[in-house]
Amino acid sequence: MLLPITFLSSPLGVITGFTMTYYLMSYAKWQVSFQIQAGIMMVAGLIFAFVPSEYIEVDIVQAQLTALEKKRDQMHDKVPEIGGTGNKRNVNLKENEQDD
Repeated sequence: MLLPITFLSSPLGVITGFTMTYYLMSYAKWQVSFQIQAGIMMVAGLIFAFVPSEYIEVDIVQAQLTALEKKRDQMHDKVPEIGGTGNKRNVNLKENEQDD
């Protein structure tokens, strides 16, 4: 659910900004749209500043990432030899770049 919102936020923000500026130019200067945006961003910043720390748990995400990387490395060790070189290191491109 969060991914579509993230992808749509940028184009919708641009469309909203242009539309707001278009209508504001009829009543005020175009600079007012930037002042409104600054106000909205300050309110959003204050909201994020007061989010309780239990909702922002970086350690849990880092532990999950480490577990996924370990699982990926274990799966790479199970991959059979490729290319007849007798070297399993050819399977992982990152390791090949280090060999050069």
